[in-house]
Formats: sequence, C-alpha cells, structure tokens
Amino acid sequence: MVLFKKDSFTIELNTGSNPVENWMNTRNELIELLQVANPEMIVGRSFFHVLELIRELDPDYHIARRMTE
Repeated sequence: MVLFKKDSFTIELNTGSNPVENWMNTRNELIELLQVANPEMIVGRSFFHVLELIRELDPDYHIARRMTE
C-alpha cells in the first residue's frame, strides 16, 4: 500500500513476520544486486561505496526492533 501526504509518501508492505529482519534482508539483497549489476562502475569503486553508505544509513537490527515497540 502507498500512502500519500502533502510532502511525502510511505510504502507499507505486510511481511507476515518480523518486519525488521525482512527489510534488512530485502535491502541487503537489493544492494548486492546493484553492486554486481554494472562491472564497469565497480572498477572505480565509487558506486560500490555509495551503496555501502546507503546500507550504513539504516539503523542496525537492534535499534530498528526498538523502533517497532
């Protein structure tokens, strides 16, 4: 489901299980796919490092679990 507000939108997915673990697995899989998608960009390593930065911007598992309480 997508919720739209004046200046933002939120995508809500029913995971049927632990949403934190599900999100982290999905995010990691997407980053890993993008990291190998274009070998020419990996040569310079900048694309790879940008994706790693995206991964690091998210809270770790324990912090994310506290956010659901």
